[in-house]
Amino acid sequence: MTTFTDWDIIRNLLLPGRWTVLLSLVAFTGGRW
Repeated sequence: MTTFTDWDIIRNLLLPGRWTVLLSLVAFTGGRW
């Protein structure tokens, strides 16, 4: 399971970088607000 998550993160960062940044920003904003 840990490997799956790792692979998912790596693939997400390699393929859709913008999506990752967008999600991070949304999560950060949601957590801060």
